Amino acid sequence: MTHRRSLGDWLADRLSRVTSSGEFIPEIDGLRFIAILAVVTLHVMAVYLIHTGRTVWPRLEDRSPLVLFAS
Repeated sequence: MTHRRSLGDWLADRLSRVTSSGEFIPEIDGLRFIAILAVVTLHVMAVYLIHTGRTVWPRLEDRSPLVLFAS
């Protein structure tokens, strides 16, 4: 009987990294996640503002919760 791995297990294997010391530091991954999320949010907001014709963030903070969150 063949054991089928879940998608989560497959992704974990594909995305795992090998460090030079062999140690895994979850706090570093948490910081990486926060940094990546900030960059992705900034890019999404830039595309949103360009496509809606709004290019000034401060004037939109009062009207758009998405801009408030990103800023």
